[in-house]
Amino acid sequence: MPNLREEYLERWRVIATSRGLPPESYNLSVKLVEDPTGKSPFSFGVLHNAYRFERYALPPDSCALCEAATEAAREPSLQLAEGMLPGYICVTQKFPGMREHSLAIAKETRPNERPVYTTSRLDGLEGELASVFRFGSETGWRMYHNGVGVGASIPGHEHWHMTNFHGHFPQVGKSWGFESSERKTVNAGAYQMPGYPFAHMVFDTQDTGRIVAFLGAMHNSLASNYSQGFVPHILCQGESTVLVVPAKQFKERGLGSGDIAGNIVVKTREEFEQATHASCIQKIGEILYPAEELNLTKLL
Repeated sequence: MPNLREEYLERWRVIATSRGLPPESYNLSVKLVEDPTGKSPFSFGVLHNAYRFERYALPPDSCALCEAATEAAREPSLQLAEGMLPGYICVTQKFPGMREHSLAIAKETRPNERPVYTTSRLDGLEGELASVFRFGSETGWRMYHNGVGVGASIPGHEHWHMTNFHGHFPQVGKSWGFESSERKTVNAGAYQMPGYPFAHMVFDTQDTGRIVAFLGAMHNSLASNYSQGFVPHILCQGESTVLVVPAKQFKERGLGSGDIAGNIVVKTREEFEQATHASCIQKIGEILYPAEELNLTKLL
């Protein structure tokens, strides 16, 4: 099964240990959740991680990402992949959601922070996506992006989640979610996942121009439905494709790209034990468009 390159696994362990990250924050209980009726081929991985939920609220005038980027720029030994992702500093996540969870943080800090991109601001995004996804492919991290209004808890500072949910696949003996889902070709280089009941599109990783064009088309078609003037959405890099999912409503905190791609992190043992395929679908369905309500193929 795919995993991070060994050099990054070791670097993450060294830095995490030096920063006092407790083993219970990444040595997690995991279970595979599949549809018992067999009707849906889309599966979920449920991860029990109480530590993830110990994140503290920062004062409104502070930025944890600025602080982390400034600290790592001052102490390069804290950086996971110095110089490999232009414009970003890569650091360990203080409250990881899974093994080797890290952050790629835009280098610009206050007062010159670069905000999280939106569908109303796509200039330069094609090249940036190409750089980010190339970095993910070279290192083994899967690069996930939470959008403004769908998971981005610090929308004023651009950042990507460097995820390794796939590092937990061996615990259940198979992959799950977006990583394992079947692909149905809509037209050349554009796909959908049978059994995923929400509006989405999947593109080849290298086709960043088409991804940006799709985001622009989604903006032109849907942005007027949102008082904020843009379409909240997530991006998730898989092994060879990228998942794009718009959100039906803005929600500043809560669900994010990991959940939407089929990775459900829960706080309590009870939630872990009781999680079912139906409850996972219901959870992410709180903010997503049902597939039958929004036909995204017309935007291709």
